[in-house]
Amino acid sequence: MVDYVDFYKQVLDGLIDRLRLSLKIDFLVDHLDEKVSTSESNLQRGADYYIVIKPGGHSALDGRSIQSKSIQTMDWGYRLEMYVRFIERKEEWSRFTAFRSAVEYHLIMNRYLDATVIEGESLAVVPNVENISITPAGEAGYYRITPEAVMPNFMTQPLNVTVRQRVRYG
Repeated sequence: MVDYVDFYKQVLDGLIDRLRLSLKIDFLVDHLDEKVSTSESNLQRGADYYIVIKPGGHSALDGRSIQSKSIQTMDWGYRLEMYVRFIERKEEWSRFTAFRSAVEYHLIMNRYLDATVIEGESLAVVPNVENISITPAGEAGYYRITPEAVMPNFMTQPLNVTVRQRVRYG
């Protein structure tokens, strides 16, 4: 079997760690492994804020980025879905936009996924990350865990997050 580095998972783990720790004080508080994850099954656990990260597309940048046969610039795509528990109409949008702003802020402030310390915890370096870009993947809306629910359970919005990384194969 050939040894290789799973660069996609390396970046995913870096995103998850940074979001968990960056949002810990204001939004996520505890049970961080449930609140920022790759599984929607955690949505029924009763917390007010969740982030579910799903795989997106990835691509090698053509021509201009290829430095050699073994070095490639990659755009790794992730679909980040934010969920904010719906409590009452008068506060729904302010809670949701505050959470969305915090998520975007922490992704931009950590856009190189380099070594940093958040809340006294050191985060590993994800090597050769050049940038993170964020674009909405749709409008904010409502989500019901069960279709027959009268009121929505969450407000949600997907974001496309692209991480550009220079990788070395071989």
